[in-house]
Amino acid sequence: MAATVIDLNEARRVRSRVSEPYELDKTFEAILVEMCCSNMKFYTRIGVHLVPECMPTPTAQLVMIALKAVIEDLGVPLGSCALVLQRLHQMRRKGSVSHEQIIAVMDLFEVGAREQVDPEVMVKMVVPILKRRAQLEAVISATDRFGKHEELSDVAGMILKADQIGAMQPVGAIFLGKQTLQILAQMQKSEMLEIGIPDLDEALAGEYMHKGNLGLCVGTETVFIGDSGSGKSMALIQCAASAARQGMFAAYATLELSVVNVHARLLAHLTGFSIKGILSDDIVRAKAGAALAAQPLGPIAVQYFTPQATTVEDLEAWIKDLGKEHGSEPRVLIVDYADKLVSKLKRKNGDEVSKYTHGQIVFETLRLNADEKQRWCITAAQAKRKDRHRSMVDLEDAADSIEKVRVADYVFTLNSIGDGQHELVIFIAKNRHGSGRYKIGPCLTDFARGRLVEWPPKR
Repeated sequence: MAATVIDLNEARRVRSRVSEPYELDKTFEAILVEMCCSNMKFYTRIGVHLVPECMPTPTAQLVMIALKAVIEDLGVPLGSCALVLQRLHQMRRKGSVSHEQIIAVMDLFEVGAREQVDPEVMVKMVVPILKRRAQLEAVISATDRFGKHEELSDVAGMILKADQIGAMQPVGAIFLGKQTLQILAQMQKSEMLEIGIPDLDEALAGEYMHKGNLGLCVGTETVFIGDSGSGKSMALIQCAASAARQGMFAAYATLELSVVNVHARLLAHLTGFSIKGILSDDIVRAKAGAALAAQPLGPIAVQYFTPQATTVEDLEAWIKDLGKEHGSEPRVLIVDYADKLVSKLKRKNGDEVSKYTHGQIVFETLRLNADEKQRWCITAAQAKRKDRHRSMVDLEDAADSIEKVRVADYVFTLNSIGDGQHELVIFIAKNRHGSGRYKIGPCLTDFARGRLVEWPPKR
């Protein structure tokens, strides 16, 4: 009898351990949750096995519940924290989630993204925890079935499943055949926006793109990164003017330059007259106006917004108003520049959330809106001081938040050559749709005429 009592007590202890919270450090938990939301492959290897109720903190439990709910709706892992936040906002409107809980989730994401841990290291550390938990579940199932004189074949499957935790799993598989032809045909028909610098547009297309498809793919976010005076605003003027030349409707939201300055730069770019002449000489301005009127161009709407007080939602409201006024919404959104936008989230006591958190929400929301609306979103961001041992500004040089470059489809860095601003190298730091890590230039700058670089080059 004594032996039987000991066995039952051990079974009870094993059963209780299965429902206990995972033994995770608070920072480690934040990294784990953020990685499950932002990394599709990591979720299929680790996140799918996590039980929300077993996460140590209520905030992590809430994130995992929202994450699994969105994945169930979409049928595939996410790869974006913004979709989880969107689900939480929906839950808040229904009264099941509070404002304070959303702020806590934002803080959790901030801690997790800041640490920059290698996903493979996380897999190696989490797999033993999950495997042990799954093996305990198998032991409990075996005990129950044995006591009921039932077959134990399912237990073997549970043990095999436990052994496979952490293994690479296919994500959103597309089978070779009819789907392949559909995807290739869709790629050929994809709308593109040329930036207007031929070498850059051709480099972006890549060798596998359909002939004639040059530039930026529709439904994407592009970020130019550079130091002060490197040409970030000129790059945005370049893109807006190029969109107009292609007959597209562009919306230019300026949070830095005045509307007059933006108009002067656009007019200079499109006509070849100098910005200085347009602003100070009536005759030059009249000639530029006549040259502009002679060109078949798409419309460009320019609006000034207050920096550090404007949200992405404010820009969306403006775009909707433009759509009502003109019969269709702009296809290209230029934001000069997104570092000066803020998110709507604030703490209950009125304190602002961190710059990092604002940046994460702003850039992810711009990217999601571009994809949903099938428009181009092009913006810029300030670079922090780069490593003196590197000649090019790179992805890690984005100021305030690495999230800017992590969610963007295209990232170009602007690099002045020498002490002056007369030569520029454009570095394709990221190209989600083709080849990256490619340099364009050095090219002579043409800032005086509202152009990023002189093209065609004189030399």
